Parts: sequence; C-alpha cells; structure tokens
Amino acid sequence: MAERISKAEWKRRRKRKRMIRKYSILGALALIVILLLILIVKFISFLFSGNDGVIKKAGSHKIKNNILEISENVRPGEEMKSVKGIVVHSTNKPGLSADDLLKSYKNSSGTKDKYESVHFIIDSDGVIMQCIPTDEIAFHAMGRNSDTIGIMFCHTNTDGQMTESTQKALKDLLVKLCKEYKLSTKDIFLHYDINGKMCPAYYAENAESWQNFLKEVSDKL
Repeated sequence: MAERISKAEWKRRRKRKRMIRKYSILGALALIVILLLILIVKFISFLFSGNDGVIKKAGSHKIKNNILEISENVRPGEEMKSVKGIVVHSTNKPGLSADDLLKSYKNSSGTKDKYESVHFIIDSDGVIMQCIPTDEIAFHAMGRNSDTIGIMFCHTNTDGQMTESTQKALKDLLVKLCKEYKLSTKDIFLHYDINGKMCPAYYAENAESWQNFLKEVSDKL
C-alpha cells in the first residue's frame, strides 16, 4: 500500500530532491573544470619544456631535428638527471660541416672503443642541428658527460675562429639553454676547461676573446 504523506511533506521531499540534483550537477561541473585546468597546465608545461629534451628554437634560429638512433657508443639513451653546465667544442677541422659530423656519428654507431657525440652542432653558416635530447647524456667531455650539454661548432678559418653567423647562433643557443636550465655564464665551459684538451683550439689559446664572447652572452640573459 502506497505511503500517504501530507502536501507539506511532499513539497519538502521534492525540494530536497531538487537540491540533491542541483548540487550533483554543480559537483560534476566543478570536477570537469578541474580536469580541464589540469590538462591545460600539462599542455602548457609540455609546450615550454622543450618537448622532452628536443629544442625547437633558439632566438631567431629554428633548430633542425636530427636525433640519432639509440646506440651504445653514440646515443646510449641514458637519462641526464640534472643539467649543471654547458661545454663548447669545435671540430678543429676547417671545412668539416655539421652534416659531415652527423654522418661520422652515424657511421661510428656500434664501433667498439669509439665513444663520441654532442647534443648540438652549429654549422659555419649558423644553422643549428640537434643530435641528442638534452635530457640524455652524450659522449663529449669525459668526467662531465653526466651533467653537461655538449655543443660543437664548425668553422672555416684555419685558426679555428667562428664565423659571425656561428657566433650569433651559439649565443642564441647558449641563452636559450641557460634560461631553460637556470644557468649562468659561469656554467659555460670550453672543452679545454674540463680536461685540458685544446678544444676549441682558438679560444683555448685566446682566453680574452672567449671572455668577451661570454660577456655578450651574459648581456642577453
């Protein structure tokens, strides 16, 4: 037998159901908004995180993506847990191009006892190429591979000086990486500073030129 209730009780129950329905809808909407905000934050973080170690642009320079395949002696795929510095190298071979160097890395993949690679190569015309993600180690500076990013620049001069285009590209890339990893020019080294190898030869022998270059980088930070 159906329960008999007063009109007042019926109204009270109907009002209660409406309140429950209202707050259920509001709760669901609030949850949807929170989830959307989380997705937006993650998307923005992804855009500005360098895309998992792949840098797309430095200043006005678009960076060519030529990420090497995983290889024990070129790109081991080992995580770099923190970036504490940047090491600058040169080919020390006038006329050697970025494509030549990239080809050399590819050819040496799997070769025993030859461990060599860098994260970025800057050609003598100022084109920047990325070979290894910045969140992985490269074999460029023994003793500091685990916490530094390696940049190799090409040159045409026999004395090893950078072209004007290469200088501008290197400055922009260093500024980008310093801002990305909260570094200063005190964290930028020549290969020579790490283990005494005459690399880059010109700047290892001309400290004043290198310091002037770093001053220009610092002014852009």
